[in-house]
Amino acid sequence: MIHIPIRGITKSLLCLCLVVVATVSYKPDIDDSGRPFRNAGILRLFYELNDVKSVFRMPEYSHVPGCQRVLDVFEHECCPFEKKFITKDVSTSRFPFIVFEGNHRISTSILSKRFSKMITASYFSMAPPCLIPYRKLFTPKDLLLRRAFFSLAVYALGYQAAESLQRWPVVVASYWNHQAIFALTKLLNDSDLPEPGSGFYSLWPEDLVKPDILFYVNFPDDLHFQPVTTRRPNSWKPRLLEFYRRLEQPLTIELNTKDGWDRALQDAKEHVIKYLGSTKTFTLKNITFRTYGNRYNRSVRPVEQSELW
Repeated sequence: MIHIPIRGITKSLLCLCLVVVATVSYKPDIDDSGRPFRNAGILRLFYELNDVKSVFRMPEYSHVPGCQRVLDVFEHECCPFEKKFITKDVSTSRFPFIVFEGNHRISTSILSKRFSKMITASYFSMAPPCLIPYRKLFTPKDLLLRRAFFSLAVYALGYQAAESLQRWPVVVASYWNHQAIFALTKLLNDSDLPEPGSGFYSLWPEDLVKPDILFYVNFPDDLHFQPVTTRRPNSWKPRLLEFYRRLEQPLTIELNTKDGWDRALQDAKEHVIKYLGSTKTFTLKNITFRTYGNRYNRSVRPVEQSELW
């Protein structure tokens, strides 16, 4: 007898229905006073920390276990000097702040970690240690609360980055745009993307540290590590890629992995030298992969050779 996990299927269908309702029932408002979709229901965009915190304080979530605990942990463990952090400008003489995002989680993770070694940087992922114990606390049926939690994690990352940038470079895997652009492409539904130059492509929270460079890791749908596949191409990838290509801030550069991780890594290095070499101080190393292997091969090790910049 085959066991079918009805509970898991039900949760997935519920989450899908919530997203569909949000995207169909909310009419895009591109000229929404500079902060589009701030009130777009469960897919709303968060433009400041207070917007994120307000979700945890909503009466309908007062019964959710751990809701208040997450806020307490954020304020006392993740960001103990939060008010000072929000109002303090990060020095322009700081070290580089570089973010990696992309359409393929494994490639983005591998490249960002390797690049952090190349530039001798502190590396932070989307799950800061202070919030890791709570990341499975909110279920898909509480989609707004779940999105607010991940946005809270983004601010925790921003705090960690701001604290570190005075001492060394910082590399982060997935940041504010990762959450915001995915929601935007859903909210815009099947309508055309805004024209290049639209305010949509320069959105950024005023109370969040902005990276110097955002690298978008483009893993093409030909699956270059699997030349034979029956998987259908992801229709969302071209749309997401085009949105990133039109971004005006932060400075966004596409890294294509079709020629392998080595080439993408060297491209990132050249861009950092070009755009930050005259304004930031950092040390670079030559790091390559001894073997490309299978994309799931975790035995790949970097070869390092020091190069001062």
